[in-house]
Amino acid sequence: MREFKAIMWKELMQIQSRQKSVIVNSVCNLILIGMIGMMRLLSLRSSGQDTKGMVTNIVIYVSIMCSYMALLTLLRFWQEKSNKTIETLISMPIGVEAIVLAKTLIPVLLACVIGFIDTSVMFLSVWILYGNIKISLIYVIGVQIMFTILVGVPYSIINAYAMWCMDLTYSKMVQGGSSFAYIAVLGTMFINNNSDLFYLPRVIAIVSGVLMAIALVMLIKFDKEKIVLRFLD
Repeated sequence: MREFKAIMWKELMQIQSRQKSVIVNSVCNLILIGMIGMMRLLSLRSSGQDTKGMVTNIVIYVSIMCSYMALLTLLRFWQEKSNKTIETLISMPIGVEAIVLAKTLIPVLLACVIGFIDTSVMFLSVWILYGNIKISLIYVIGVQIMFTILVGVPYSIINAYAMWCMDLTYSKMVQGGSSFAYIAVLGTMFINNNSDLFYLPRVIAIVSGVLMAIALVMLIKFDKEKIVLRFLD
């Protein structure tokens, strides 16, 4: 248990040491994704399609994408190789599974916090645009937290396995898949006209279920010897 807490503390200190870059990245992501979201809202407003459900879903899109990008910024599995700390980590008297989970929790929790701040800013922007509150902040934040935890945790495990146990080619494929998912969600925000308030939570539940199944398989396949051999290549 002490080793688990020590790894979490190390993750927190590493993030704190690059606090400025994390803040800059988060602000830039919010500006870019927020502007795209506002463009979509203005488009819906001009056509009279800006129902409560549509406006809520657009804000959720922005919220979960900001959380997703924050998580990508905070995860540091690959950096263990460049920092030459992977040997120290896996030599600790705990399983690789516990190490991966310990390195995952802090980024996921901080991504929740960053997503909450970004959601609040987007909520304020909607209030300025409409002059009244057209969406439920509590509901949007609830979906954002649901996404960050249910999708963020299994994604982080998959990312860890790709960075530590897979060949460089497959690692780059996982990174490419992450970029593709980002572009796909942004594209979906522009073409999706579903105003059902429970549409996105259902999609998140399905995606998280698939990712969780993959992550559980990879957790079982983690092996200290394989990690050492992978980094000796």
